[in-house]
Amino acid sequence: GYPLQRGGESNAQSTAWAIQGLLAAGHDPRAITRRGHSPLGYLEGLIASDGSVRYSSASSQTPVWVTAEALAALAGKPLPIAPAGGPSVPPATPGAVRAAGRPPAKASSGQRISAPVRPTAPAKAMTGASATQTRLDALALEAGILVGVVLSPVLR
Repeated sequence: GYPLQRGGESNAQSTAWAIQGLLAAGHDPRAITRRGHSPLGYLEGLIASDGSVRYSSASSQTPVWVTAEALAALAGKPLPIAPAGGPSVPPATPGAVRAAGRPPAKASSGQRISAPVRPTAPAKAMTGASATQTRLDALALEAGILVGVVLSPVLR
């Protein structure tokens, strides 16, 4: 992993930002190793049994914040990430969102915010990496919606 400052302890947030920088620069974060570990391997090792990402091996402070910052790196996405409904994410149909059991969110201006709903296999059929990836995809989607709702009035 990477620390906040040289000589400090590695943490999930600094490592996530470093991974995103490596990805944006066209480098594979799994190919960069130190003491036999890659930054992505370090970050994956901090995923708790409930799906949150621990701050470090010794601390689980601010799990929502840390998890939100780690999701894009774990999904292999560099910044900037296209906004929901942007060119890289096809908008969901209202029927698909309703089928997921929740109504579309509304931004403060009253506009509807949609996110793609991807069908997934039943949890029993998934094991190991595929189940983890499915949980990460779902968390990334929810975090993206939350960030979009919070930032949309600011970015106008």
